[in-house]
Amino acid sequence: MYTVAGIGMLIGLGVMGVSTPTQLGLSVLMLIPTGIGMWLGRFVRVQLSESRFEFVLICVYVATRLELSRPRLVLIRKLLLTIDHKPVAGIQAKVATAVKSVPVYVETPRQL
Repeated sequence: MYTVAGIGMLIGLGVMGVSTPTQLGLSVLMLIPTGIGMWLGRFVRVQLSESRFEFVLICVYVATRLELSRPRLVLIRKLLLTIDHKPVAGIQAKVATAVKSVPVYVETPRQL
């Protein structure tokens, strides 16, 4: 069922022009490591007890989440280092400067 949905999405992305043929080809190539990972997961699942498999799976989830959070943590650290030591005044000044630099477009009401 997952494969059928994936093939439908692949065709839809190609027809709508969202993906290029190169991207579609790379997506198909990425099915190889996906299949290997599924095969390894099945092999490991048979070898481990249920509780041990759950522990390993949770460790993989946590490691993945930490890896995905790393860029955000770096960004937060940079933001904290750029904020002045006067928290309220510094933040207000930065927000005011950022707001002034954003163009505002106001649409006038149309006459009937």
